[in-house]
Amino acid sequence: MTRFDEWKDPSEEALAAGRGMFCIVPLTKAFLKTATNSIDFVARSTVKVLEKPDLLDPRQLQASLKDQFSRVTNIIQKP
Repeated sequence: MTRFDEWKDPSEEALAAGRGMFCIVPLTKAFLKTATNSIDFVARSTVKVLEKPDLLDPRQLQASLKDQFSRVTNIIQKP
């Protein structure tokens, strides 16, 4: 009589019993997601610059950076 073990998802098994911290599957998944998001951001930014070349004007860049910096500091200061 042939017996087969129950199939278990490797990523689920690796996360069981607190071993997930060292599992390559979740780490790889997170890395690929971050890389994909970065590539998407670069592509969107490139398209914006190609559509509006004036975005590369130093005054525009400085104003944009100041605006983004103030947004970040406001978020950090909120309790």
